[in-house]
Amino acid sequence: MLPNAVVVARTRTAPDLPTGADLPGGCVYEPRWAGRRALLFLLPPAGPGRARACLLRSRTGEDLGPGREDVLAAAVAQLPAGTVLDGALVETGALPLAAPAPCRDLVPQRWPRAVGGGAGGDGAGEPHYVAVDLLAAPGGRDVREQPWHVRRGLLEDLLTRVRAPLHLTPATGDEGCARAWLSDAAARVDGLVAKGRAQPYRPGSRAWVAFRPVPGGRAACSPCPRAARPPPAPPAPCRPPPVTGCGPLPPLRVVGPRSPDRVTAVDEQR
Repeated sequence: MLPNAVVVARTRTAPDLPTGADLPGGCVYEPRWAGRRALLFLLPPAGPGRARACLLRSRTGEDLGPGREDVLAAAVAQLPAGTVLDGALVETGALPLAAPAPCRDLVPQRWPRAVGGGAGGDGAGEPHYVAVDLLAAPGGRDVREQPWHVRRGLLEDLLTRVRAPLHLTPATGDEGCARAWLSDAAARVDGLVAKGRAQPYRPGSRAWVAFRPVPGGRAACSPCPRAARPPPAPPAPCRPPPVTGCGPLPPLRVVGPRSPDRVTAVDEQR
């Protein structure tokens, strides 16, 4: 899988979360992180005796490695060659201060934590990488056509034991639990992304649904109706304009004997 040839899956925004069977196979929910979308490539050694390489690329192909050497080094040390991840680069100040209450269906996992990030949440700090999906398994096997639940299982096997600055994003099928992440200020969740359990990874397609609450905690709603206004007054009846310059027609008079068919208007005033 060539780094410059990978097209990421996209999201479409919605005023609320999809539920139940709105997405293929049923809905699952993941946190939406306040960071930059990034693909992580673990390349095999270029030759005998040479070290493995790791690349960070934006969804447009920009090199995101400079300044994030700790992320690259951690990936080389902890992940096998051929792995390709989809995720987000998140600063320490945007990571959770504490893990939210666990979901019933969520296997206990370590949430990304802002170790030493401070409570201010100003976004400053060391970069971290939070993986949200798996595009290629170790050895370079392309798994994008596999359904989400298969890719997720492989991703958990790969990342459950990784250490910072690498993290695995949580996922749950419990809508109520996912909404609780939004209301937990310490979780610092920027929104939610809904995916279908049976959905493959579709490059360029907006098959995932992104939901972000309105600032201030108010749910998105349709526009409020405006105050009622009195109906406009009916238009004035249309009347023909008065005819000027002529009066009533004069009476008719037969002129000439034995010529009843010759009728001429005669003005009696003459």
